[in-house]
Amino acid sequence: MVNSVKLIPSGFNFIDKNWGGVYQGGSYLVIGSKNSAKSLFALNFLKESNQKGKCLYFSNLRSKDLFIQASTINFDLQRKLGEGNTTLVRVLSVPQNITAESIDEYLVEYLYDIRDLIKKFKPKFLIFDEITEFLRYQNVELLRQKFTEMLEALEEYDITSLFIAENNGNNEAKESLQKISRCFTGVINFDDSADRFKNDLTSGIVTIKPNVGHIQGGFTAEYTFDYQKGLTVKSAIDEIMEGKSSPASQRIKIYEPQPETKNKVIDAAINSLELKSERQKEIETEEFSFSNIYEYNDFLLILNTHIALYKATKQKYHLICFNLSKEDGEAQISQEQFRNTIISATDKKDKICIVDNKVLVLIVRSSKEMIKDLTERIHILLTDSKKDFPSSSLDQISMQVIEPDNSFENSTDMIESLLNEETNLNNSFTPLIDCLS
Repeated sequence: MVNSVKLIPSGFNFIDKNWGGVYQGGSYLVIGSKNSAKSLFALNFLKESNQKGKCLYFSNLRSKDLFIQASTINFDLQRKLGEGNTTLVRVLSVPQNITAESIDEYLVEYLYDIRDLIKKFKPKFLIFDEITEFLRYQNVELLRQKFTEMLEALEEYDITSLFIAENNGNNEAKESLQKISRCFTGVINFDDSADRFKNDLTSGIVTIKPNVGHIQGGFTAEYTFDYQKGLTVKSAIDEIMEGKSSPASQRIKIYEPQPETKNKVIDAAINSLELKSERQKEIETEEFSFSNIYEYNDFLLILNTHIALYKATKQKYHLICFNLSKEDGEAQISQEQFRNTIISATDKKDKICIVDNKVLVLIVRSSKEMIKDLTERIHILLTDSKKDFPSSSLDQISMQVIEPDNSFENSTDMIESLLNEETNLNNSFTPLIDCLS
């Protein structure tokens, strides 16, 4: 770790009391069942560390669900995202159709791309909730090797990290967790499997065990979650009455970092599809995945991040709005045919949002050639004789492309300019057929 070794508060009194906190630049594995307190602990850590530096928070939950979960510990995560110190990275599932032969390659690339994000954002804290399905390596030794390399990259930047994993009883998952657990500074385990906790979703046994440092050793206690007090354990008096001992680490200095300049540009969410290395995509004319289609509010969050990224790093993106005209008279391509055609032509890493008779497509790390390729794929699909589309289909679709610049303060301004009916009447949209020339 860089500089002298320091301890910082974890936000959980059990850890702060017995260990004096967690090591700055340390990495911790948090294990628990599906309904245990592991995610609440992660959010509590974010709440504690949010004002001390930038945090990169990976989550497989939709943003709204995460906001609701954070509210149970009196944490207004949505407001904190707006303040700029926390960047939310939405993580999608590993595709189910990946073969056993190629999954290791996919997961190795995923870890590499996480390292790329770390280098780009340089956070002080990183939380990954949860990492479980990204441990599905066929070669478990390769998993340990690549995970160690990623943790070393975190240590190089002095990043304090939490990795959350589900202990689902699966033997393969258990083997993977055992393999990587020794790579971490410490392991925190939330266990609610005992019979007395079966009907209680707010209690269980927490165990903290160090691998490096924390010379006080390991500790175990019964935890409970209270909507007023948050995540707590029994008091010292209760533990003494039960013959247990949990000595506080009074001699350890709690590190309070100096306030940093507020990050004014990063204020929203990134979707995990960006973490994957770019792969060539064959045009799918019959079947396509809906995993890159977002609700309007989620799409705004993702676009906000790319506006901020452009201002900070000049990383390019393009926002394209495809419009289906509503003129009467001639045979019309249906809205469903229109939407399916646009979706089929996009790349899996593109972000899509459907609003009435429009389809918004966000292309990241984009170029004019990529936009041209997209319009050509749409043309191919619309003129496919097997589809039996009306001959006027090309004339009914128009498009507008917005390139990144500093004139847009946020995603709402940008998208409203596309959805405004007056804008459409002023011929800001170009017929698709004219974009092919």
